[in-house]
Amino acid sequence: MHGFIRAIVSCYATAAIFVLMAAYLIRGKYFGGELDPRVMLAFAALLILQSASVLALRLRRLKQPGDLPIPPVALEHSFTFPGQHAEAAKILADAGFTALNAVSTIYPGCYGKRVRFTLCIELIACGGLLLALICGTLNFAFGIRGYLMAAPGPNWVEMAGNLQKVQQGFLVDNSVLTGKMKINDLKNADRGKVAQISFEMANGTGMIPDSHILRRGEFIDSGKLRLRFIGDTYMVFSYVTMNGLDFQSEPVYLHPKGKKRGYGATLKLNHPGAAGELVYDPESADFTVMVYENGKLGFEQKFRQGEVAKQGGYAVQVTGLGHFGRIDVMRHNYRTQIFAGLIILASALVVRLFCRPLQVWLWSEDGRTILYTKNRRVGKFLSGFCKD
Repeated sequence: MHGFIRAIVSCYATAAIFVLMAAYLIRGKYFGGELDPRVMLAFAALLILQSASVLALRLRRLKQPGDLPIPPVALEHSFTFPGQHAEAAKILADAGFTALNAVSTIYPGCYGKRVRFTLCIELIACGGLLLALICGTLNFAFGIRGYLMAAPGPNWVEMAGNLQKVQQGFLVDNSVLTGKMKINDLKNADRGKVAQISFEMANGTGMIPDSHILRRGEFIDSGKLRLRFIGDTYMVFSYVTMNGLDFQSEPVYLHPKGKKRGYGATLKLNHPGAAGELVYDPESADFTVMVYENGKLGFEQKFRQGEVAKQGGYAVQVTGLGHFGRIDVMRHNYRTQIFAGLIILASALVVRLFCRPLQVWLWSEDGRTILYTKNRRVGKFLSGFCKD
């Protein structure tokens, strides 16, 4: 039973759970598997229970460090000390070892150095891991992640009804989504310049709206939510035919072309062998469309919205255009605590790596003084006294 408990609370059990969790994440992310949040919560729960058990055991051993069972291999790898029990105890005391339990010449007495210190370090490491795991679980349970696509105009956008949720925890309080916003202005990203949005935000009925101006990548905290402006995009509806055959062009989002002028995207054409590209220049309001069929350019013209451009049997028209700003909405609590827990864990593990406890078991048997230790360096030190 004791062996089973030691296996459950060992560092190997923690490592095994971590490996299984990492394998599940890698499989889901890179090999087309499905990631079920319930499975990740199960792994987190196992680690929390295991870490709590380790914490309880280490606290018990810190209070009673002598309550360490003598290893089963002690009888096979012990050695005889050519002297009295008291003489061996004095040598250990001079070397800095202290008795961890009641001194006895019959039953194995445990002497140790740095045992209490390393137990404290292990407590700190377990505490950091528990803090990160519990706060991470709460982060997921109460977390919200989504985005709003809003266009400039006089109308207010209700956050609760228009938020496209990417992730929502199972304990989410949707009352934090009662806010609404109105986009006053949305400036293009042009030739390397970042987009800029101006909007008003109201968090409740009758409240005075707050005005904000954000450049791409900037964020604000509004109540319990964080809003980050990701950038602007144009949504284009187009119509493409070839000798009357509809290529079933789908709506596409145009994104800034970086240092180049305009916004562009690949056309989505539902016709075998057909492909295309669309570029929009907000400054001139011109569209440039190229259509390929089986890799050959069949259409390339510049025109404006509403115009029907024709070339070689092709007919292309942009029927709709909308300018939207994307605002990511996040509610993730306990992020500071998660990073603090991980830093505590890593720091404690580094200290523990270079500070190992030293333990020696000492007892008398048939008039002989018996010594045992797992530490080879200490064993060689005591063997040197035996040879003398």
